[in-house]
Amino acid sequence: MKKSTVAKRIIDVALTVTLLLLMAFQVTEQLAHEWLGIAMFALTVAHQILNRKYYAAIFKGKYNALRILQLTVNCLLLLSFVCTALSGMMMSRFATPFMNGILPSSIVRQGHLAMSHWSFVLMGLHLGLHFGIITSKLKNKTARIILGIVMTVISVFGFYLFFKSDMLSYMLFKNKGVVARDTREPRDAARVGLRSVSAVAFSQIRHKEGEEIIGSVVSPFVSRGHRKRHRIECGIEPCSVGTTLSDDVAAWLQANGMK
Repeated sequence: MKKSTVAKRIIDVALTVTLLLLMAFQVTEQLAHEWLGIAMFALTVAHQILNRKYYAAIFKGKYNALRILQLTVNCLLLLSFVCTALSGMMMSRFATPFMNGILPSSIVRQGHLAMSHWSFVLMGLHLGLHFGIITSKLKNKTARIILGIVMTVISVFGFYLFFKSDMLSYMLFKNKGVVARDTREPRDAARVGLRSVSAVAFSQIRHKEGEEIIGSVVSPFVSRGHRKRHRIECGIEPCSVGTTLSDDVAAWLQANGMK
């Protein structure tokens, strides 16, 4: 196997693993999430360079339905990756803080949520459309059959989770998110030992008037004994609750061991 082919396979695996880790924000938390995002961006650039011949062949040959679908998915995937990376950098507190605040955080946050979910779905389609190429490299027929069964099971389970997790609401910009932010500098925040509420990301909270907030905790930081230093933003319009968190959110934090 050529060195370039080996490099392609390594980067492909690294891209897949990194994307899975990025989607598990409640596990990795803010700092690791940002640097994983930077790694994802670098791997994507390397992937494009190693596959530059693909772009040279775009205008060559005939197009059938499958080739049109592959090109469409590839272009949308690249676009969603770029949008995810840029929006992430504009919310960054550690990796690229100099880009933070270029656009309103509520708009950037919603765009980042939508584009990251589009990237996740399109990555699955991208891998599925290239499944034939992957299996063709296997000379053992039994291995091809086993791999085909495994991929089918994964695809069915992924389809089930797509609806169960309500990913479509993120992709259609319907999920605006709820964020609790610390107003201090990242270094000060880290020094006092902030705990991330992202451990319970995708958990729904309800407003004290009884109206459900459609969204999830996406990038919050809350520290013990420092509630007065935080504010809450709901959706696009900030809804400051004064010098402390609202009673319903405070109770929710306490119930989940975050207070």
